[in-house]
Amino acid sequence: MFYAAENLLMAVLTSEGIDAGAIRRKFGSHQLDRMVDELPDMCAVRIDFEKVIDLVAYATTYRYPTPSGRIPDPPSTEEAERFFAGLKSILEKCTLHYRVDVKLDQPVAGRTAPPR
Repeated sequence: MFYAAENLLMAVLTSEGIDAGAIRRKFGSHQLDRMVDELPDMCAVRIDFEKVIDLVAYATTYRYPTPSGRIPDPPSTEEAERFFAGLKSILEKCTLHYRVDVKLDQPVAGRTAPPR
């Protein structure tokens, strides 16, 4: 789910005229919180991204064992469902706003203006 959020956020940043790559170079990869901070307050999906910001912990924490070999517990079912619902909402808003037919093999945005 983290990577879905990150890719959607990079698309929104791009539509805002913000260089997502520069943000990643400045703060490091997988820093959703820093990326969301760059969105203007008037961005219609900023608040939605703020609701899934805790996904940043899952970018690497749950992919690799600790130095002692322990793998941290995954998110609870309730937490995972909350993240999923938040991402689904963002995806729906973005596909409608950008006029993207996600059923196509290679979808193209029909609109590139930032969401307001």
